[in-house]
Amino acid sequence: MTIPSARIYRKSVALSAITAGSLFLSLGNQLIIAAMFGVSIEVDTLIAASSVPWFVFGIVTAMLNYSGVPVLVRARASDQTSESFASDLFWSVTALAVGATLFGIYATRWYFPLLATERTPVELFHAISVLSWCAAGLGIAGGVLGAIENANNRFQVKAAMSLSPYGGMCVAGLALSKSLGIVSIPLGQLVGHIAAVAILFFRNRVYLARRPRLIKFRGSAIPTLVAALTVLCYSVSGIVDSYWTRLLDAGSLSSLGFASRISIAVGSILVVGPLAILGTRLTELYLAGATAEFDRSLKNGLSILVLVSLPALLLSIAVGDELVIAVFERGRFSREASAAVAGLLPLMMAGMIANLLASLVMKALISVRHTWDAAVMSLVYVVVYAASPSLTIGPWGVKGMAAVYAIAWWCSLIAGAILLARSKHIRIEIFGLLKFVARIALALVGFGVGIWISNALFHGFGAKEDVFTASLMAAVVGTAVYAITALLFVYPKISQVDRP
Repeated sequence: MTIPSARIYRKSVALSAITAGSLFLSLGNQLIIAAMFGVSIEVDTLIAASSVPWFVFGIVTAMLNYSGVPVLVRARASDQTSESFASDLFWSVTALAVGATLFGIYATRWYFPLLATERTPVELFHAISVLSWCAAGLGIAGGVLGAIENANNRFQVKAAMSLSPYGGMCVAGLALSKSLGIVSIPLGQLVGHIAAVAILFFRNRVYLARRPRLIKFRGSAIPTLVAALTVLCYSVSGIVDSYWTRLLDAGSLSSLGFASRISIAVGSILVVGPLAILGTRLTELYLAGATAEFDRSLKNGLSILVLVSLPALLLSIAVGDELVIAVFERGRFSREASAAVAGLLPLMMAGMIANLLASLVMKALISVRHTWDAAVMSLVYVVVYAASPSLTIGPWGVKGMAAVYAIAWWCSLIAGAILLARSKHIRIEIFGLLKFVARIALALVGFGVGIWISNALFHGFGAKEDVFTASLMAAVVGTAVYAITALLFVYPKISQVDRP
């Protein structure tokens, strides 16, 4: 069985740390937007106008990750130099990115009626769209440069450059929001992408100083298509949200956007390390033919994801209002906005748990070369999420969108579990699953006991009127008791995933 080297492990830890930094900056950007603009038509416009450019960006960069790096790696074994391939790839994709950017800016007039409402400021929508298309185009060029870095085993540099756009948005939001309004956010993002591309271009200038030729991806069409379908579930949400929430009240898209970003940030921070390492680990076990170890490692990974992500759901149910008020309520983010976002959080957190589990199942399917099955999981999410709001937003409004988000991810997870079981790389043991559920239930009881103890002690000191502090204290104590219960009764029963 292949054991990863200490060097690879250190790189995984470094990548996880950089990714966590990006997530913290992303969350900081959301706090700035919330304070400066609140839940408003401006934020609705920002989300809607930038949804299509970043959808295209997500699809193209996924295609580059699946086909660009293999092309560069194969170039080392060919009779041509890897430098010429790098130059060909960069200038070919950059030319396509420029064309896509110009076409996207022109096409804004076509998709504006589908994503905007009669309340949407037309000029603001178009200004944000232009800046977003330019940033997405630069991001695609940066994706090629990142592929060159990865092909040369320089993973940390490319990952570190992902901090730049988030940093640009934070700085621009703080410095320019009063003078430029919400346009400052995509402007900062554009400047951040310019800085990242400039640094990566300078680092790889030796590879790019050759006369380019049109590159041909022989044998890459099908894998590239599968990659695009697989990431569709992560890229399409902004467009779907914008389309359906235009039928609701102003601010609905903002509320959904804030709740979505909170759940994604929390989930990613919790599991960015395990997901990064487990993906590599599962591939190694498959290549080594260690079927039993693959089964055990995947089950352990799924169990740990459930264990560490459940507190987020519990806290959103128990003290969601207080947490949103404590973190977001400042500036233009009003009490009504806090209540709206907090009301969506439990549903979004329930979807987040399924999202994390489905992401690991996708990695497992890809590691055993069942890439079409991973694409099917993505398509299940897309179909359910795109079609179901027609049934839910009428009676439940924006909560109907949040409910569909959770349902769509759980449907994708169930589909993935069925496909993975059919691949015979994992055994579904009903009795073992029931025992795990029973242990998790014990940890949930611990959370409830912790909240009860906290409330009893706090109110015993005669501070009944300070409900806000009591709720936050209950959250801390409840989570602590959950963690202790989980460590004593749940985690020891989970066989640890082998570490490198």
